[in-house]
Amino acid sequence: MNGRIPSDEVFRHMRGADALLLLIGDTHRTALSAKVFDYLLAARPILGTGPSGATAEELINTCGVGQWIDGGAEGRPDLIAALRQVEARALSYAPQADEIRRYSADGMASATVRMLDAVDSRQ
Repeated sequence: MNGRIPSDEVFRHMRGADALLLLIGDTHRTALSAKVFDYLLAARPILGTGPSGATAEELINTCGVGQWIDGGAEGRPDLIAALRQVEARALSYAPQADEIRRYSADGMASATVRMLDAVDSRQ
């Protein structure tokens, strides 16, 4: 396949997936890419792997939307086991709506307002 795939087609594929793979590198330990928000919207289990303590690990665990595997060599057996869970359609997925809502546009806007109010009240 050549060229760009329309976003609505990509989203249909994501919604039909048994799980969505999220790879996080050391340089993105504290970043949440737009992909993460697309994955939450797709409402499919997320299999994430990367450095321990990554922000994405916290999101996956607190939101109950999948499983995080440490990305080092010692995590490879766990990654293989998790991929087998995906194959069996048994990857953990118990979404916590209140936690997920924190990552919505409204939730993040509210958090920003609270932060700005806190800064304003210090002056």
